[in-house]
Order: sequence, then structure tokens, then C-alpha cells
Amino acid sequence: MTQENAFWTKEVADILQIAESTLRKWCIQLEKNDYTFTKGTNGSRAFVERDLANLRRLKDLIQSKGMTVESAANLVTSMDNSEGRTRGVPETNVLSHTDSALLTDILKRQERLETLNKQLLEKLDEQQQF
Repeated sequence: MTQENAFWTKEVADILQIAESTLRKWCIQLEKNDYTFTKGTNGSRAFVERDLANLRRLKDLIQSKGMTVESAANLVTSMDNSEGRTRGVPETNVLSHTDSALLTDILKRQERLETLNKQLLEKLDEQQQF
């Protein structure tokens, strides 16, 4: 088993260019969604590469996509495959206004694609009849 490099809170905050208090809040929210961090002997979090990648995703969702910390943490933990399986999204996931608008847009696009697929299938049937 290979050992991974670990980073401490200050180092990760510097890497992500966020305040240590923000990092702690994000970690607490991830832990509420059953995300597990490695802990040091005094209970402090030790961050590994997997954690950095997930925290970068979280930062992007919050800052670039306008998601709430809670929604972004739900999404990040549902996408985390560190235990060899995909985790489900917790049932307590409450969508913010921004998330709701995004979901509505996605559903509209899905409807348009389904309509287009039906039209393509009809054209294919017509072609096969010739």
C-alpha cells in the first residue's frame, strides 16, 4: 500500500485560495453527507489528493455555478467514488432557487431531445419502408 501525501487545513486553504474558516464550513457540510476525512491524532483533518479534488469541485460549484454550499456538498458526495461505489444523493437534498432553475432547464432540454429522438425514429422507419 502506497502512502499519500497529506495536507493540513492551512495548506489546503492556501491551495484553494479561501479562508480557513470557509474550508472548515465546507468540510462540516461534506461530513454531514457522510464524507469521511482522514483525522490526525488531535482530531484535525488531514487532506489527501481525493479531498483536494472534491474540494476543488465544491469550490467551482459554489463560486462558478452559484450553488449553495449544501447543494454543492450533496452533489460532490454523490459523485465521490472513493469507496468503489457511487453514493446516492441524500433524500434531504433541498434545491435552492438557482438549482431549481437549472433543473427546470435540464428537464426542458431532455423533453426537446426526446421529441427529436421520436422524429428521428419516424424518419428511420419511413426510410426502411422504401
